[in-house]
Amino acid sequence: MKAIYTILLAGGLLSLSAGTYVAEPDRAKSIQWKTYPQNGRDFWMMLSPRWLNLKGVSQERFVQESGTSLWSKAHHTAEKRVLSLREIKFYDEKGKLIKPAVTISTQEKDAVIFDPEHLTDGKKNTFCVVSGNILDVKRRYKAIAATLKITSGKPIRRFTVQHGTGKTACIRKATFGIKSVKVQNTNGILCCTLTKPLKTFEFTVESVPEKYTLLPFTGELAKRLKKHPFFLRPPVRFSLRNLMGLRRENIDKESFRKLEREYKDTFIGYRIAEWDSNFLAMLKSPNTECFRDLKEYISIPCDKEGMLKNFKDFWDYHRELFGDNLFGLSGMINFEHHALGFGGKIAAFEITSEHKDHQHRNNYIFLRGSARQFDVPMMMYFAYYLHNYTASSLARNRKTFGLDFGAPPSLSLRNFYISYYMGANFLDFESQ
Repeated sequence: MKAIYTILLAGGLLSLSAGTYVAEPDRAKSIQWKTYPQNGRDFWMMLSPRWLNLKGVSQERFVQESGTSLWSKAHHTAEKRVLSLREIKFYDEKGKLIKPAVTISTQEKDAVIFDPEHLTDGKKNTFCVVSGNILDVKRRYKAIAATLKITSGKPIRRFTVQHGTGKTACIRKATFGIKSVKVQNTNGILCCTLTKPLKTFEFTVESVPEKYTLLPFTGELAKRLKKHPFFLRPPVRFSLRNLMGLRRENIDKESFRKLEREYKDTFIGYRIAEWDSNFLAMLKSPNTECFRDLKEYISIPCDKEGMLKNFKDFWDYHRELFGDNLFGLSGMINFEHHALGFGGKIAAFEITSEHKDHQHRNNYIFLRGSARQFDVPMMMYFAYYLHNYTASSLARNRKTFGLDFGAPPSLSLRNFYISYYMGANFLDFESQ
């Protein structure tokens, strides 16, 4: 009986090998994988602009013909949740300066009001400052408001509020509980005229919220970016703890769209660096400030489906701020499929270190598989300074030097070749 089973098993294997159930080694020869040309080529090394000024290599072909890896240049306006009120002046119906009683308050119980006496001390260089809580991530980038109550012995026709520091104004708008008020707010001076003079009234001023505006590129770099592909890292990042809490009003979206229009032929997207590994790292660090912020935007604890929703919500948070032209750089945990499923434009993966549990070949397989499944280009990103990614023990104990442990010197070059022959379209590098 055992012999019969052996014969049947052998026959079954032979029949399978003759069909399509067993891999066909020659199949790759006949398949033409899709290419993704960008500015006339389907392979680019992405280098920092500083290479163009690096003596000895700036004129090398690999530098001159490279794409560009860039950090966003952004103008950061206003301070977080601060109102700086310098001086308030009141005038009666004849235009004469008067000095009514002024009280200031805020509805936020944890806000702090400093030096309210400076509101009417007649000095331009002193301040009353209202400071809102920034530890609460849901309010971190939200405007702070303060209400001023005015009580005068004479009717007030007009008043002015000087605000801000230097050339930076801090009042976005003023609202009144009365009608018929003409308001102008220019150059750090809020001018208000009451159609009907009053002895008592109150008004509320609201701070200018913090905002990020992309700055335009200039000079030779701007000319280069018209011809060579480039991507941008957004001006904020989760692991730096300046992302969570941002709202749509804190991002000058028009500055982002303007850049995209100007470089429509060469701009390949905003890269969200290590979006997945940073997320998971914070989940394992419950005592950190980043975790405290993150848990306000996700649901934990949760099951597998709930965690996938958390990842999508995290991705959508970036998309709400920066737009749809995003791609996620996986921090070596093979989540490229998720990023692409959420709408990412490029399959991108980072290789760091040479731990035994970090099998690079598996990483490459996930990258290639996700790119082909979602029909998008591939980007490989190499980081060289962590863990054993060196061939010298000098990095370990600072006592000896030599090619005596860790990754062999040829590993980086081999990774370059593997990426290229696998079909990667972009190669990028850390710490350029």
